[in-house]
Amino acid sequence: MALSGSTPRCDRALHEEDFPPIHIRSAVDFLAWVADSVTNRTGRVLAPLYASSYRLAASDPGYRRTLSETLNYSDGTGVVWALRRLRVPCERVALTDIIDRVFRLANSNRWSVFLYGGSPEVLAATVDHIHRLFHEVRVVGAVDGYRDLDATKVGRLKPDLVLVARGAPLQEMWSVAAASKPGVEGNVGVFLTCGGLFDFLAGKRWRAPKLMQRFGLEWLFRSAQEPKRLFPRYLVGNTWFLTRFILRPNRSLLPRDFGSRVASQPGR
Repeated sequence: MALSGSTPRCDRALHEEDFPPIHIRSAVDFLAWVADSVTNRTGRVLAPLYASSYRLAASDPGYRRTLSETLNYSDGTGVVWALRRLRVPCERVALTDIIDRVFRLANSNRWSVFLYGGSPEVLAATVDHIHRLFHEVRVVGAVDGYRDLDATKVGRLKPDLVLVARGAPLQEMWSVAAASKPGVEGNVGVFLTCGGLFDFLAGKRWRAPKLMQRFGLEWLFRSAQEPKRLFPRYLVGNTWFLTRFILRPNRSLLPRDFGSRVASQPGR
């Protein structure tokens, strides 16, 4: 799926030595891209990147190619630190932090949303959360993550937002493939891949205290909740990212055309 208009050039095929760049570096820009995508029915895929994403991308060419078709944002303190090493202004953009702002935007514009992912219980609680707090947001469909979903069924519902919570890399690969399918292209505003977001909305998981987030220790807090699954992933991923991107500046985090055009917000 090629991105149109004034979008960053993230539709190129990645070379083996390349890593996916960060295009969105602030919450304000993230919300602007969401609004622009819904207004123009672009079907863009907005994907969060953090240390473990880069390690996975390094070993999985298919995932790297997929991330060349997404609009990537800096969800991860390590990514923020690496960009600041390049003297690029950046803030952490965690969808769990700004999802209420996304839903308020959807509420004021009466957008529709489709949800895909999570367990049946978590999904039901997420739908209830949206209905209770955002009365003008229409949930037009919800399918749990244990079932395969034909994207053309989503396209027929013409949702403004599609939230895909299936974990990386599956959620990005499904979303990118879905966005270019006949019957979907032009009928969906934006795909937001969102990992464990539904667990937080359903009240099954909790964010780290603000002080831990500030010092980049949320990974440790989350690992304590799911040590067997998350601790090895974060420990290995964070160490790998530290040595490759933070201890030495690495410009592969920037779009190829960074500096020749402003790639942080639509319409500039």
